[in-house]
Amino acid sequence: MDTVSGQFFFNSYDYDSGVKHFLGRSGRFTGEEIVHIVTHEPSSHRWVVSRLWSWLAYPVGPGDPIVQDFVHGYAKDLNVTNLLAAMLHHPAFISGQARQGLVKQPIELLVGALRVLGLTTAPFSAGTLQGLLGAIGQVPFSPPSVGGWGWNEYWQSTGAAAGYLQLANALAGVANLTALENSDGHPASQVTAALALVGLPNVSHRTRAALTSLAVSLRQSSGAWPAQQIVTLALVSPEFAMN
Repeated sequence: MDTVSGQFFFNSYDYDSGVKHFLGRSGRFTGEEIVHIVTHEPSSHRWVVSRLWSWLAYPVGPGDPIVQDFVHGYAKDLNVTNLLAAMLHHPAFISGQARQGLVKQPIELLVGALRVLGLTTAPFSAGTLQGLLGAIGQVPFSPPSVGGWGWNEYWQSTGAAAGYLQLANALAGVANLTALENSDGHPASQVTAALALVGLPNVSHRTRAALTSLAVSLRQSSGAWPAQQIVTLALVSPEFAMN
C-alpha cells in the first residue's frame, strides 16, 4: 500500500512468480487467483453465510440447517447483496429466536436509546458519552486489537453492567418524560408509558413486575425522579439489550 495515497498497488519487486501449492492446487498464482480459489471453496460459502446470519439474526455454525437455505444461492454468484436480501426475506429472520438472538453492542445500545428517546448528543458535554462508552468497553475508533471488538455478550460483566446503568440513567435524565410524570400515582400506567417510550410493547412478566415494583416504591407527587429511574430500568432490561 502506498503510505502517501493510501492506495494499494502491485509491487513487482515483492512478487513471487514461482509455483505455489494452495488448497490442493498448484500454479503460478497471482493474488487475485488466490482470492478466487478461496472464495469458490464450498467451506468458504458456508462460512460467509453463517457469519452474516450470526451477525444479523442469531449465532450459528457453518453446519447449521439455516445455512443450507442460503448456500446454494450465494455459491452461484457470490453476491453479498443478494445474500442479504435472501436473509431479510427469510421467515426465520422475523422469528422469536431472531428477535432475541443477539445482545446489542454498547454503541448499538447507545444509538438505539438515543433514537427511542428522541435525543441527540447535544445535551451532553464533549467526551461525556465517549467516557460512558469506555466504562462499558466500546470506545468508537479505538478497538482492543486489529480484530476489532468481540460480539454478542462478550462485553457483559459486573463492571460493564454498572457502566451501562450509568449511561442509561444519564440518557433518561435529559429525555422528555412527560407521559410518565403525568401518570404519577398510577404505577401501571407509568410502566406502560415507559415501555412505550423505549419501544418495548411486550416484555416478560418478570421485567414488568420489576418495573411495577420500582414505580410503586417511588410513588410521590412530583413524579420527575421516579420517572427517570423507571425509564433507566427499562433501558437496562433484557428485552432492550436483545436484538
